[in-house]
Amino acid sequence: ELVKMLLPNISLEQFEELYHKQSALPPITSTNSNGITKEVDTSYIVHEKLTHIYWFIGVAPKEYQEMLAKWSLLKFEEHRSIIELLDILISYKLDYSKKE
Repeated sequence: ELVKMLLPNISLEQFEELYHKQSALPPITSTNSNGITKEVDTSYIVHEKLTHIYWFIGVAPKEYQEMLAKWSLLKFEEHRSIIELLDILISYKLDYSKKE
């Protein structure tokens, strides 16, 4: 639904192609020398991505604030999925703006 709203002129096939072209995110975990693995807080990453989306696609300030507020309610895997989606959207918008 987010893709349909933000990219109304792109088909599902085109989006899937963009998704597969997108490079994988770096791990959002870190392991220290003792072998202890911890999850890295991704809030700052999404804040940065949402800021890019805000500028590139013109999300209204109220919607932007709502997105940030809802972030804290999500699970870690949902965070990762959203970060991946935002990376795809940003890459698409940057590629599209270069063609204009």
